[in-house]
Parts: sequence; structure tokens; C-alpha cells
Amino acid sequence: LRSQGVDPYAIEKFDRTHHSAQIVSQFETLEGTEVIIAGRLFQPRIMGKAAFADIRDESGRIQIYVKRDEIGEEAYDRFKRNLHAGDILGVRGTVFKTRSEEISIHVIEYTILALSLRQMPAGKEADGHRFGSMTDVEQRYRMRYVDLHANPESRDALVKRIKVTQAIRRFLDSQEFLEVETPVLQAEAGGAAARLSRRTTMRSTMILSCASLSNCL
Repeated sequence: LRSQGVDPYAIEKFDRTHHSAQIVSQFETLEGTEVIIAGRLFQPRIMGKAAFADIRDESGRIQIYVKRDEIGEEAYDRFKRNLHAGDILGVRGTVFKTRSEEISIHVIEYTILALSLRQMPAGKEADGHRFGSMTDVEQRYRMRYVDLHANPESRDALVKRIKVTQAIRRFLDSQEFLEVETPVLQAEAGGAAARLSRRTTMRSTMILSCASLSNCL
């Protein structure tokens, strides 16, 4: 891309008008309206002079429709050859429905916001089953940062957990409880029955709190 005069990491701020879930829920109002969204590219499907793909943001996913005659041959060739699952795009286009009744965005212009240096295991879904995604449980726990992007249900569970924790904290704050932080590194082992993690530094052996280790997992 840089050899073509395109820096995929130059843009630091991109203003959008809507999230994907807003467009889907307000389709009757937004049909035919120009919108701007941003998110990760998933499941690009090239079909000659046109292509479909999914854009996922923090609210959900929406399909985009890219046509060579609309965005230009150079931009379309770049989309087809240089973009892969996991890349972050900004998209400007109009809201419409395809023949299969799927709410989509007809792309007028796209902006490369960042490239994913390693292609994500996005996978495909068919008949309620997912193929080619992260399905190994141990790998998902060890690579949480990838799991949260590759498996939407993992991200949904994380968001729910955060909201529950926030609700509990607000309630306890309203009852004038005090929140006390416990040390992460301590001199003596204590807490849950987890395998200890030791770190020797400055001639002192410190032990990672088992409770903190359990929360991380």
C-alpha cells in the first residue's frame, strides 16, 4: 500500500455518524440516507466487479456493498487485493436493502484506518454453525484479545460482565460502602487454590495474588 502512496496508519481520527446497530434498527428512517460508519472488515466476498463484506463495530455488524463503477477501478482493486479480515475501515455510503432483504450500505467511499498485520480467524457461519473460527477453548483463553474479535458471543459476555460489575459498584457506592484495593504482588501466598506465579526482582521474591490470577483467566 505504501508503494501505492497509501499510508494505512496515517489517520488518527475518523468521525462517524452512526453505529451498525443504529442503522439496522432505524432502517425505515435511514433508507436512502448517506451514513458514515467504521469498524473491522470481515468475510470479504469478491464477485467480479462487485464485492460484499461485513463491518463489525462495538454495536454489531452490517453488510457493505462495494461496486467498482461507484468507487473507481483503483480503489476497488485495492479493496480486492490488499484488504483482509481484521482490517479497520471507515465507510461512507447509502443505506439500502439487497434482494435477499439484508440491510446494507452501498459504499461511495472507504478509508483505510489501520491494517491487521495478522489475519484474524474470522470464520464463516452456516445453518447456525461456525467454521474456521477460534473454537479451541484453551487457545481462546490464552489469546483473549483475538477471541473477543473473532467470536462475538465472547465480546457480548464480556460486556455483560462489565455492566453487572458497574451496577454492583454503583449500588454499593450508593450505600456508602468503601472499595478497598488488595495488593497484586505479595510476600506470602494466599487466596484461591491456583498455581502460584513467582517473580524475583530487587532481591525479593514476590507472589502474584491468586485471586487476581483467577480474575484474569
